[in-house]
Amino acid sequence: MDDLEVPDFTKAPLAMSGLALTSAASSRQPTIRPDEELKQVLPAAPVGSRVFPRDDEIALFVEIYDNNVATSHKVDVTATVTADEGKVVFRTDDVRDSSELQGQRGGYGYSTRIPLAGMPPGL
Repeated sequence: MDDLEVPDFTKAPLAMSGLALTSAASSRQPTIRPDEELKQVLPAAPVGSRVFPRDDEIALFVEIYDNNVATSHKVDVTATVTADEGKVVFRTDDVRDSSELQGQRGGYGYSTRIPLAGMPPGL
């Protein structure tokens, strides 16, 4: 028997969930019971695959938990893809404002799509 550790996202001032990842190509694979909430933010069910065709498009979703309700602030969100040699080949930036949470602890959903066309293959 193994232990399962469930993170408590309310303890840290700022925390991030794990990534839910899918792709256009994986949308052609059947899913037994798709998650209704993830269907609202991803174009297909999350996949465990980490190998994608070069002409594919990856979509990701993550939640950022903001527990700092004492002061008004902004949260910068950046997603990057880095090639094997360290060069950033994709970058997108977003900003979330604590006013979105209306003075309550909570999370910002963040999703983006990353086109793989033109990116070098990598590990």
